[in-house]
Amino acid sequence: MLYLTELSVPVSAVRRDAMESDPLVAADLSYALKVWLSRRQSVAVRPWRASAAGKSVRIVGWRSEAPDLKAASANTYIGFRPFHLRAGHAVTLEGTFVPIRRATRGGTVRLSRDAAEGRDDEIDAYGTWLSERLRDVTPFFDVLHFNIDTIAKRRVLRKFGDHARAKVKEEVIPVVTAELSGVVRDEAGFERWLAKGVGPQKAFGFGAFLPC
Repeated sequence: MLYLTELSVPVSAVRRDAMESDPLVAADLSYALKVWLSRRQSVAVRPWRASAAGKSVRIVGWRSEAPDLKAASANTYIGFRPFHLRAGHAVTLEGTFVPIRRATRGGTVRLSRDAAEGRDDEIDAYGTWLSERLRDVTPFFDVLHFNIDTIAKRRVLRKFGDHARAKVKEEVIPVVTAELSGVVRDEAGFERWLAKGVGPQKAFGFGAFLPC
């Protein structure tokens, strides 16, 4: 069973954690959230998606077990509910993902590029990318419809190397939101797919498909 979990935490607390452990990338909120979640495994979610809520940030994602409410600090809100759909149930999901293609050599990633690079129609390119990844869920879920809702380019900070020789690079990544609807065929397989997420950058808040 999966638990749909919501966390709300002050942005200042998230930044403070990042400054203590990864100050080079603390300016990137998605990276700072990755750090904050990694230090709180009893309540952390993955995959997840974040959105601003005033001076706080709201994080929604999946857990395989209920979060430990006793582990939360006084300034953190935690809410959750079991999410379980039986075969035959219809569901609509929304997800935000990073559609990039990676070229490898000898098992090592050598190049990452925007899935729409060299294509005239971004919507078609990103739709094709998503279709390829939806093949993983088709044994468990009959996909009836999906559509690309929004497309954006986002600047992010990424750290490479060990702590002694760490380098930070600024990258521009495509961020796409899509809506997906269909009917569950195998609930256990479908839940595993939701918990896995779609595409790269899941540690930074991408790839989670959540119920609308």
